[in-house]
Amino acid sequence: MPEDPATGSLNAAFGIWLTQSGYAPQRYTVRQGTRVGRGAILHIEATEKGVWVSGDVETRISGDVSFD
Repeated sequence: MPEDPATGSLNAAFGIWLTQSGYAPQRYTVRQGTRVGRGAILHIEATEKGVWVSGDVETRISGDVSFD
């Protein structure tokens, strides 16, 4: 399975730093994976509840986790 062209968890953490530092506006777009031929576009939005990462996805693996 090829590597994921975009990393939502990294962009969430980076989005907190960028928006709180004033380096990025509250809403911006990230493009990743272009050089490896699998371009991905992520939308980042900082709100009072946190940073939201969204974009189109293709599910490759799904599962369930339960805690006893």
